[in-house]
Amino acid sequence: MAHPSPHFARSRVVPAALALLALLPSLRSAHGASVPASAQVETFGSLRDIIHEGRLEGRVWLAAALAKPHAYALGALARLDGEFVIVDGKVWESRPAGRGTIRATAYAPGADSAALMVVSHVAAWRDIPVTRAIPMAALQDTLKARAAARGLPRSGPFAFLIDGPVTGLRWHVADGRLLAPGPSSHEAHAKAAVQGARDAISARLVGFYSDHHQGVFTHHDSEVHMHVLLAAEGLAAHVDSLCVSPGAVLRLPIVR
Repeated sequence: MAHPSPHFARSRVVPAALALLALLPSLRSAHGASVPASAQVETFGSLRDIIHEGRLEGRVWLAAALAKPHAYALGALARLDGEFVIVDGKVWESRPAGRGTIRATAYAPGADSAALMVVSHVAAWRDIPVTRAIPMAALQDTLKARAAARGLPRSGPFAFLIDGPVTGLRWHVADGRLLAPGPSSHEAHAKAAVQGARDAISARLVGFYSDHHQGVFTHHDSEVHMHVLLAAEGLAAHVDSLCVSPGAVLRLPIVR
């Protein structure tokens, strides 16, 4: 098992029992001070490190996210051995199983680490009904407008949830075993991943928005990073595209 890199030290104090489990500082932008405490986001590792530097080792234990209640997180497991979602402190993992299939795996405290993890601890959410279809390309503008009216910074970062019907869902689960060692490319990562699609389904989406974290937790052409959770199937996967349908509910952190 790849362990979080030992030559990093976290910038935040965690309980003594978890002090050895969180060895990388959270990455916060200069905008972070404007984010209310009830909606703050921490990032461990980065997409830039994974793709352009080939750093697939564990950067933080998943247990670090669970040190505080109401954890919501997403990311890629160490060695890119799959994807994970954390919903209110419960961990869901999907790993490649060979021949284009995936398998759900149980969370192993003290063993599971992440090459990338984005996490926020949100005690309460505000529900916003979706009355018109929201293509993925328009989602970031919707989030920006809705956030400003609810005390969240328009620039982010902040977490969000979407529950309900979606169409055109395209997802993938990383498979680092199929990558050559060292720096790579977006195309190589996509080719190595297990991919899937659903024309129409009811799903839970865990996401993070920011207009200044490209290369950290969003790709350079996006301001949103989302994972889908299909709990009945045990699927936790990165979202490549979708359209949110009317009848879904968008949830934003309640600022306190």
